[in-house]
Amino acid sequence: MNQNRTNVKRALLVLAPLALALQACAYDPSGPASQRNDLRAARTAWERQGITSYRYTLYKVCGECPSESVAPARVEVRDGRTVSVTPVNPARPIRAEYFDEYDTIEDLFATVQGVIDHDPYRFSAVYDARRGYPLSYSVDYDRRMVDDEAGFTLTDFEVVR
Repeated sequence: MNQNRTNVKRALLVLAPLALALQACAYDPSGPASQRNDLRAARTAWERQGITSYRYTLYKVCGECPSESVAPARVEVRDGRTVSVTPVNPARPIRAEYFDEYDTIEDLFATVQGVIDHDPYRFSAVYDARRGYPLSYSVDYDRRMVDDEAGFTLTDFEVVR
């Protein structure tokens, strides 16, 4: 019995500092002003590219969303207009209307802007270094709520000629 207590104490001594370190990593001291500046710079970089026809794969994250709204989707845009939103895996159907806020790069920027404007508990975004489009964002709106987390990851971006 004493051996078990000793093992538990050792585990706590190792895990407690790790838990505190992870919690500190989640805190964003830069705040909304820096996030807005990053977004503005990324949007400017994107607009300078003048890209209006492209495709990408979108992976959405949502705490309590129906499965057809978070299945990976392939999005294609021509001349600034969405022409298709199709499931990556045909066996896992999607409903295109669940992707309305995510079906152009401009919509992705607007979604990220809206999240920042709500001043969430935790937020992070990553933008493509060369072209500026959003690669991902992650948000936890309220530290007291469960399953209010959301976000997306964009992969396989390509310009369509």
